[in-house]
Amino acid sequence: MVDSSLLELIELRDRLRDGRGQAAAYRPNWLAHASGAAEFITGMTQGLSMNLRPLDETLDRREVRPIQTVGQPFDPRIMRALEVGRDPALPIGTVLAELRTGYRRGESLLRLDDVIVNKFEDHPQ
Repeated sequence: MVDSSLLELIELRDRLRDGRGQAAAYRPNWLAHASGAAEFITGMTQGLSMNLRPLDETLDRREVRPIQTVGQPFDPRIMRALEVGRDPALPIGTVLAELRTGYRRGESLLRLDDVIVNKFEDHPQ
């Protein structure tokens, strides 16, 4: 049975990580620099990072680990394919990217890993 409080912590971690990513990607214009908004965003990014660290430590103490899938063959037991991509340099069925991280606790699956899987067609000319 999956502990719902662990899933809630994982969802919280996702939101904090996504917020930090959005803040880090912000590119202020001259007006944002002049108004102090750029410094605010920098501080917010640092604050989100400071909150992620203890949350990650809490998950780690509870033996909650992310599933590593990029570059691996697709495994429907621990992954959910939400999209397909095309990379002829890689075998069909290889995970190209992760859309949402999956997690395990020991051998128990807490959440599937949502992924993009390689699929391409050879069309001889």
